[in-house]
Amino acid sequence: MTFTGMSLLGVGLGIAALAGALFLLQRLRVRHQPLTVETTLFWNDAIEEAKARVLVKRFRHPWAYILVLAITSLLWIAFARPELSAGAGMRHLFLLDGSSAMAGRFDEAVEMLEGELRVLPSSSRTVILCGDVPRTLLLPGENLLLFEARCEDYVPGPGRVDFEALVESYRDEDPDSRLVVTIVGDASLDAAFVKTLPDTVTVRRLTPPGALDGMRVLAFGQGPAESGRMDRVDVLATVRVAGGEAPALRATLNGQSVEAVAGWRAADGVWEFRWKDLPAEGGRFRVALSPSGEVFVGLVLADLRPLPVAVEPGLPDVLLRALDADPEVAMADPSSAVLVVRWQGSGFGGELPAFELGSAAGTEDAFYFEYIGSELETGRLRDLVEDLGLDTVDGPGLAERLERTVTIGASPGPRRGARIWRELLDEKAGFTGSAAFPVFIARSLRWLAARREEPRRVAVGEPLLKTSGPVTVPSGEERDPVGDLFTPRRPGRHADATGRPFEASVLEPIRGGGAADLVTSTKNRGWSWDAVSVVLLTALGLLATEWIFLRRGSMP
Repeated sequence: MTFTGMSLLGVGLGIAALAGALFLLQRLRVRHQPLTVETTLFWNDAIEEAKARVLVKRFRHPWAYILVLAITSLLWIAFARPELSAGAGMRHLFLLDGSSAMAGRFDEAVEMLEGELRVLPSSSRTVILCGDVPRTLLLPGENLLLFEARCEDYVPGPGRVDFEALVESYRDEDPDSRLVVTIVGDASLDAAFVKTLPDTVTVRRLTPPGALDGMRVLAFGQGPAESGRMDRVDVLATVRVAGGEAPALRATLNGQSVEAVAGWRAADGVWEFRWKDLPAEGGRFRVALSPSGEVFVGLVLADLRPLPVAVEPGLPDVLLRALDADPEVAMADPSSAVLVVRWQGSGFGGELPAFELGSAAGTEDAFYFEYIGSELETGRLRDLVEDLGLDTVDGPGLAERLERTVTIGASPGPRRGARIWRELLDEKAGFTGSAAFPVFIARSLRWLAARREEPRRVAVGEPLLKTSGPVTVPSGEERDPVGDLFTPRRPGRHADATGRPFEASVLEPIRGGGAADLVTSTKNRGWSWDAVSVVLLTALGLLATEWIFLRRGSMP
């Protein structure tokens, strides 16, 4: 047995002090004794004999002294927080799954974990919360009350912690000791990684039963329709569940139920589902993972509808031919169009985003763009140049043929806009004959309409896409991407700088060896007799014994 509240010497000295204090008290008479006096001649002697709190000449009632000493010693030992030394040399690492998959069950998981921690020596247990970043909840030797306080008010979020790295790092601290790793929740380890662990490491899982029944989403994304239809997409979901039956997944598109093709077993405990021929119109697709629908994965479908463009009469034929050659452009009236192609200064199309032709004599830049807010600031104009294919244009040759400097400019405005010199479309400029011309026209129209290719997989914690400008996260705050990439930190609906939405989901990290088949329990070890409880109950039993003897008059 070891003590975490004080040293063994402190325990011994405390018991010795109690023994001495009780010995002195035992030498005092603390109760009045009734005496029968036969005659008043002995009255003074009787009063002297019956006085309380007077030292006596001999030690009385040794069994009463032993009993009281035992009770007080046990209370002192309990104060010193004793721990049984069983399992000495064994370390316990608890990885608490704090991902969104544990929403609604996190409190149950914490309660189960507390039951485990109570029966283990505090010097051997470590608890790490695995949410968006690893956070230590309990270090060896710390009181369990700290764990309860640190878990309070935690809301499950993205689960992108590298569990394997945590296990490897903790094992390396003392590679010769035995280590028991317990994953509390639905997270898993890579099967290939688990096979590399030595025999001194044991991995198990403790998960509360609940809404998800151990479900983890391995993959969730969209792709071209299997039917070959260009205006449709398919959505594929791969989930891992405990048990042999396929899970019941409920999917909605813009709030309307969508039936999936029956799921098929891809591997042991892994099921795949496909929703076919969904309209590629930018709709919001969600799959509920819990009966209440509070836990879900979602994505914004690609928008592959033809782009309605209004074209002002009288534009150069070479530009009209480029528009006609684009299969995703549909000619439309200004009232139904999303953008216009017109001459600079024309009122055609009103306030719609516009691709304009202007004169080199009236504008300084050959290629000029207006953008919203700060989406092209801090060096992002170069990204737009690459996205529109202008980096492949022969700039020096173009300047030589036009006999003037060719530049690219941009400034903020109320809406997106693009303007080029009319002279760039002349045959002598050579721009319309290059491969860059149709690419530039097609991509410019899509940029003006805020059309983008939707990513097939949008996972929390994974770098997502090249983006321009800040991204609005689910909390409503704006976040600037790091470099060219944006990494979602929370599941839910996001929006790019143009207001175009996309949705991030909590997906299990891609694992080369698949998920390990861990020994899983939905019950903890239950309430057990720890050393403090045993000591306190023993003291209570002795106290009850003393009370019985006192009532019977067997003890003074």
